[in-house]
Amino acid sequence: MENLVQDVRLALRALRRNPGFGTAALLTLALGIGGTCAVFSVVNDIYLRPLPFAHEDRLLRLRDSTRTPGGAIVTVNTNAPHFLEIAAQTRTLSGLSAQLGRSATLTGADLPAHVDEALLSPGSLAVLGVQPVLGRGFSKDEEQQGEGAGVALISANLWHARLGGDAQALGRTIEVDGRPLRVVGVLPPGYRFPYDADVWLPLRLADAAADDFAVFARMAPGATLGEVRAELDSIASRMPGRDSRTLPGYGIEAVPLRKSLLADEDRVAVALLAV
Repeated sequence: MENLVQDVRLALRALRRNPGFGTAALLTLALGIGGTCAVFSVVNDIYLRPLPFAHEDRLLRLRDSTRTPGGAIVTVNTNAPHFLEIAAQTRTLSGLSAQLGRSATLTGADLPAHVDEALLSPGSLAVLGVQPVLGRGFSKDEEQQGEGAGVALISANLWHARLGGDAQALGRTIEVDGRPLRVVGVLPPGYRFPYDADVWLPLRLADAAADDFAVFARMAPGATLGEVRAELDSIASRMPGRDSRTLPGYGIEAVPLRKSLLADEDRVAVALLAV
């Protein structure tokens, strides 16, 4: 302890003798520490912090892929016929979720506000392993009716902003693009996946056959990523005979969800932290 006190005294004397150097050194340290903390917070958010899904390591992102004449592989969202064929044929996936995002306007008594909506195919919350913190998910009957059911799940952010965080908010109505929607559940705080959404509606795929979907899947118990990819290759090889619109060189890409969300951001963030 005595040595530490002596070191501090010597340091203070040195700073007094050369205040310009001391100020520059302190500013350099402050900038370095501040920058490191800022970059670490980014790394923690995108690389270290668990995603808001149960058993996220079992979740995959699926995309349609095509091979160009030059040999490059192009990936796109999955269309409805392909999604239905995969769901009907797979044995290595325990469930699939098709989601469609779009912009909307929250109307009604308050000032209009922009919101993002996400439409969910039946069973999507179970596939992702997400449970409402208030209320319930969509019933089977509501999923079969699709948007016509007139029900919605909302984000915790919207629950607080428009409904005051009232525990009695279930059954109340919000108005989106002039449509009344009855609130049946509130999703966990911070959950807005995958379109930064505040409102979720049930999706009937037959009503959106011309759209392409973000598709997520959960691997069946005991299945490996290699087995899933092998099965999807087999399904893809049969797809042209089942859907005449399937392009030549068609394939189905399966990527772990975290990797698909981060792309190359994790390596960039780690490199910044090292710098």
